[in-house]
Amino acid sequence: MSNYKTVFFTLGILQIILGVSMFVPIIVQFIYSEIDSSFFGASIVTIVFGALFFFNKY
Repeated sequence: MSNYKTVFFTLGILQIILGVSMFVPIIVQFIYSEIDSSFFGASIVTIVFGALFFFNKY
């Protein structure tokens, strides 16, 4: 059962890193005045699910 905790913890960390790295294209969009909410929405959803995996308690 502890293997699931380790897997969820690792997946949570990787998803949070992915969500935070999606802020780079958002910054570039603001620099070039091409406002689009696709990366912003995707990064928020990814960070939320990553946090759910990260803080998963069995």
